[in-house]
Amino acid sequence: MRIFFQSILGSCLGVLLAILVVFVLLAGIGSSFYSAGKDTPDVKANTVLRITLDQNLPELTNNSGQKGFSSLMDQNKILSIHDYADLIVRAASDKNIKGIYFAPKLMAVSQTKREVLEEALKTFRDSGKFIYAYSEFYTGPAYHLASLADKVAIFPNGGIDLRGTAAIVPHFKTLSDKIGVNFETYFAGKFKSATEPFRMDHMSDANKLQTHSYLQSLYGEILSDITRNRSIDSMTLQNIINTYASRNARTAKEHGLVDQIVYEDEMLQLIKDKLGLDKDEKINFISLSDYYKSEPLKNKLSEKNKIAVVYAEGNIHDGPEQAGTISGDQYVKILRKIRRDEDVKAVVLRIDSPGGSAMASEKIWRELKLIREDGIPVVASMGTYAASGGYYIASGAQYIEAEPTTITGSIGVFILLPKVDELMNDKLGVNVDTVRTNRYSASFTPFFASSPDEQKILQSEVDQIYEVFLERVSEARNMSRDAVNEVAQGRVWTGKQALDRGLVDQLGNLSSTIKKAAELANIDEYRTVPYPHIKDPLYQLIEELTGEKFDAKLKFLRTKPVDLLHSEIKSELKTWSQPQARMPMDIIYN
Repeated sequence: MRIFFQSILGSCLGVLLAILVVFVLLAGIGSSFYSAGKDTPDVKANTVLRITLDQNLPELTNNSGQKGFSSLMDQNKILSIHDYADLIVRAASDKNIKGIYFAPKLMAVSQTKREVLEEALKTFRDSGKFIYAYSEFYTGPAYHLASLADKVAIFPNGGIDLRGTAAIVPHFKTLSDKIGVNFETYFAGKFKSATEPFRMDHMSDANKLQTHSYLQSLYGEILSDITRNRSIDSMTLQNIINTYASRNARTAKEHGLVDQIVYEDEMLQLIKDKLGLDKDEKINFISLSDYYKSEPLKNKLSEKNKIAVVYAEGNIHDGPEQAGTISGDQYVKILRKIRRDEDVKAVVLRIDSPGGSAMASEKIWRELKLIREDGIPVVASMGTYAASGGYYIASGAQYIEAEPTTITGSIGVFILLPKVDELMNDKLGVNVDTVRTNRYSASFTPFFASSPDEQKILQSEVDQIYEVFLERVSEARNMSRDAVNEVAQGRVWTGKQALDRGLVDQLGNLSSTIKKAAELANIDEYRTVPYPHIKDPLYQLIEELTGEKFDAKLKFLRTKPVDLLHSEIKSELKTWSQPQARMPMDIIYN
């Protein structure tokens, strides 16, 4: 009888979920028709671009990893950071666009992505058009970008949160001791600090040394940009930051960080005066998203020669593809397809990844090597991160470019193995026993502490993968193993520091890397083709609901919710217990 009711309940749940999928499908189609029927935004004379940068911008269009019903109903493309830059450059020669109104609130782009926008804004400004910046309260990153504007204004009660750079690292060792969850850690590289929060209650001296070093490098870029843009002496600016003198509008203006203290209506009047509009006339503002809709960016589809631009964005992992991440299996398929395409003359690997699975990184490296062996140049371009596993895949390229503020290096490996035997035995009263047929049958699980012999095996695996990592870098950079080991050890570098240590060839952005790829391929005319292909949000949502690929047929959910949850937990435990080449922390700057 119990099995009968389970079957009935499962069937009812399946029907309900199927109805939900159908509803979502119809809603998405209806939304698409509605969006298609809306008027195309009009770029009239005297139009001003309004830029807010209040959402994170992916490297590849629509590759945000955003899921759920809201992403389906929003039929707008999620423009990439490079789309934004291309649109700004296009606006520089658009006779209807007269200026840019930069009005940030909480700017969500990284320091490296800010550099991409900065180059585009300089091109716009050099065309003779104006850039005005205004905010009620500038965050550090927002002001960093706003400082290049012709006029920087601020709300009377506002301020600038300019305080320097910092890395804040929570440590969980004391908590784990209290709850009885222990973490066995195995790592290669004295600076490989990703496991520190689980084995220590503070940052090690080595970690503090490397963190201070790369934070100083990032801070130097901030000082250099603002002093140049605002014509402020570097020592004066450092004193402003050290005393937090930018915290209110009055002192910010006294120190030359802003030009005017005004209300927003007064700021809009300044723009009207610049455009020659009467007081009662409205400014025709347009967002970059609407500017894109008015005339989408186009590629030269008629050009036969192709440069494949492969965006490796997010964590590197084993298993099926997920938007906003790097699946080893998915990227192997992509790279094999590229290698077999006779029209592809070069490959650019654009990396924005803190690393992840060592196995998936090796798979991707191998495919890049095969592409090069077929005579196709491979060039790597580093974005915000190209660290650990991100650098591993970069070593599959013959030439590497990085942005000055790219976070890279972190050449090291670790395994983090949680142990819950104390929690289960002492805290919960759950005793786990086992019967083994062989010595290691029940080893390397969360339920039993590892023996010295088992610990030796795990450390040996980490050391072996580290040696392979060194070998990959040694071959790519034409350095000896010992020379690589000297700058490796899990240590994190900025792009600028990596250049000085031979880990990259040149500082540059994606555009310069594409030009380098064309040069190596000896081609003058070409078109770029982005990979991977990002599916429509509707397809992504249906695949997420059904757990299966969407191949133009609606498939019903066959997996029980409890099985899905069990699968997720197993997947997470497996991920961290496998060798990882991953960044130790996130970085903030103010």
